[in-house]
Amino acid sequence: MMTKNLFIIGADGQIGAYLYNRFKNQLGVNIHGTTRRQSCQEDKIYLDLENANCQPSDVNIGPNDIVVFTAAITRRDLCAHDVEKCHHVNVQQTVHYLHDFMKRGAYCIFLSSNIVLGGAQPHLPINSDYAPIDAYSSAKAMAEKRLLALGKSNKNLAILRLTKVMDGATPLIKGWQENLRNNREITTFTNLFIAPITTNIIGDAVENLAATKKAGIYHLSCKDEVSYYDFAHLLFAENKKHLIKPTLQNMVENDNIHNSLDTNDSEQLLAITCPTIYDVIHHLRINS
Repeated sequence: MMTKNLFIIGADGQIGAYLYNRFKNQLGVNIHGTTRRQSCQEDKIYLDLENANCQPSDVNIGPNDIVVFTAAITRRDLCAHDVEKCHHVNVQQTVHYLHDFMKRGAYCIFLSSNIVLGGAQPHLPINSDYAPIDAYSSAKAMAEKRLLALGKSNKNLAILRLTKVMDGATPLIKGWQENLRNNREITTFTNLFIAPITTNIIGDAVENLAATKKAGIYHLSCKDEVSYYDFAHLLFAENKKHLIKPTLQNMVENDNIHNSLDTNDSEQLLAITCPTIYDVIHHLRINS
């Protein structure tokens, strides 16, 4: 069996850490991860996209290696607060590093977001027009466009758009759990929708892409889209449901009401089955 070198760029974050641990002991995979922590563990490579002293050459990536690029400023409030920094990290540095890796012959998987397409309608297909709504989504959309415009290099590129990713450590879920555990009410939106996925389906997609090295854009989304209010009601026990209170999100023109993506083509091409809302609920219950 041929051994694969798999590099997780941004192995400290929610998705990066999951992927690093998932493939760490997998037969036939040499796993490498990067970290922003300067006092990094021996099995991690120090790499900070904000640090001008860091360069793509710091990561010893070669032909036929596989790169999963998860590093980014993901908090939308931080991106809105410092648009210039968001653009530098999420566009300029991201494209710079990925272009360098692809020129060396590596196959790269770039994790993007459903929000590049806005959210005016549910289940948006892959060929939908870009419709970013804020600094974060604008940066992700611009990074996609620049990567797709690289010409021959992008034959080694897969873009994986994700909807909201949830697991037992998601702050929203933990906050809800803490409040309900102490018999405190939680308020959840009835007019804002979610189509959450869990990290395991991302791992399944990455595993397939690493094996096949298919290029293109792919979607991962829950098959169902529900309001945050309905989601909370599905997640928590019957004796806590009286504490879940409805509220309305104050909508402005650029709010992304919907969260789901069309996954029909992606499921077929990646040989995966995206979860239903009940699959997600089951996963969260046993992993929280």
